[in-house]
Amino acid sequence: MKVTITNDDSFNYYILSPDKMGKRLFHYFTNGLRILDNIDHQSYGHHIEPKHPEPYDSWDLGWMDLVRHNQKKSYILFYDQFDAVPGGQHNAHFRFPGLGYQVENREDLERENGRIWLGDIDAKKAISIH
Repeated sequence: MKVTITNDDSFNYYILSPDKMGKRLFHYFTNGLRILDNIDHQSYGHHIEPKHPEPYDSWDLGWMDLVRHNQKKSYILFYDQFDAVPGGQHNAHFRFPGLGYQVENREDLERENGRIWLGDIDAKKAISIH
C-alpha cells in the first residue's frame, strides 16, 4: 500500500516516518489498514505485533521526516500478514497517525525547521476484490 502525505500548509511539518520507526513501532500509533465488507460488515486487518515505546507515552524526533510546505512524502507499507479477504465490494480504511496524545507541552511543537504534526489523517476508499 502506498501512502502519500501532502503538506499544503504554509509551514513545514515533522511527521511520523514508518521508514525510520520500523513497521512494528509505527503500528503502535495506528491500527493500520482495515478492510470492511460492505454486506456482512466483517472487518479484516493485519497481524503486525506493535512495538511499544519505552516509556509507553514517549516519542523521538528521530522517528520523523520533515515535509516542507507544498511538498509530498510517500511511504510503501507492505502487509504480509493480513486476513484473507473474500471477493466483493469493500471499504478500505487507513489512519496515518500524528502525535496528538504524546506531545504535552506547546513549546515541544516548534522545532528549528518546522512543527510537529499532531493530527491524524483518515483515508477511506471503496474497493472491489475479485
